[in-house]
Amino acid sequence: MSITSSPREGFEIEDHSENTVVPGLIDIHTHGYKGTDSMGSDLNSILKWASAITSHGVTGIFPTSVSASHRNVVHFLDRISEVIEEPNHNHGAEILGSRLEGPYINRIKAGAHRREYIRTPNEFEINDISSFHSANLKIVDLAPEISGATEAMKKLVRKGVIISAGHTNANFEQAKSFFSSGVRLLTHFYNAMSGFHHRDVGMVGAGLLLPNFSLELISDFKHTAPEAIDIAVKNKTWRNIILITDSMSATDLGDGNYKLGDLEVEVVDATCYIKGTRTLAGSTLTLDKAIKNLFEHGYDLSEVIGSATKNPAELLGLNDRGVLEPGYRGDLCLLDNEMNVVATYVRGEQVFDSEKP
Repeated sequence: MSITSSPREGFEIEDHSENTVVPGLIDIHTHGYKGTDSMGSDLNSILKWASAITSHGVTGIFPTSVSASHRNVVHFLDRISEVIEEPNHNHGAEILGSRLEGPYINRIKAGAHRREYIRTPNEFEINDISSFHSANLKIVDLAPEISGATEAMKKLVRKGVIISAGHTNANFEQAKSFFSSGVRLLTHFYNAMSGFHHRDVGMVGAGLLLPNFSLELISDFKHTAPEAIDIAVKNKTWRNIILITDSMSATDLGDGNYKLGDLEVEVVDATCYIKGTRTLAGSTLTLDKAIKNLFEHGYDLSEVIGSATKNPAELLGLNDRGVLEPGYRGDLCLLDNEMNVVATYVRGEQVFDSEKP
């Protein structure tokens, strides 16, 4: 069902004048939710994830991998394709495709990726994922400075895959060369990348200075300070920013011990760390909370909302959603005055109501 300015006769008209109606939220970078991990869960668990996440206004997600063996990467890709092709897939947020965050990244900026799985791209693996397992592969993260990255990028781009530069120690010239070749996204900006220095501004400087690509931001104010977000917004404007969660299976479950892929993670005060360290390992952020944080920081909803709706839709070529205009899909989220989700609609059908258990 689509948005219309002329409702047909026989349909009940609902009055939501006390709420703010926005397009459904799209999360292009999420590793899991409420006990479901993208790498290790079965079809039914992922369908439950897609259903439950609508309570946060989300109508589309990209399950995202972590670095793993090629066999497990292929298993992940095939399982997400299986879920997308499942007839019952339409009962929650739409699974829009899969994303590979690793293994083709830089060990120096591994973050919460197990170093033994990080490697340079080789011809067999790239051919395998781009030819035989690529039906629903939409985004691949690469570190531009590692051996084979440029060749891998060119092959994947020819297959229609979006390349995001991430977990990288690239200097400015390496970053500039990579972006001029068609990179369209920068993974969780500021995090796991070469920082700004006045003699070499690194990947952070490239992100702030160069045009024609988008920055991902995690606005939990743990991965990225509010002031760092302000700097990114002043340089890139909201038009070139995409809010993400980088969420893991602990989200909405509370503190404790969890796994991100096969990595042991400890959640303390809703913050995720590699167990025994203070290295961040994903988040427990939800996309509605990301927006609420920015609203409370002082941004107007009209400024921010496109970074979780229109911008990711346009990046992915989803021309039927992301804005509230006649003819677009009825993917909607209703917010109260405090930016809490009241209801969520997918294809015009209500899939979440805050007043119902």
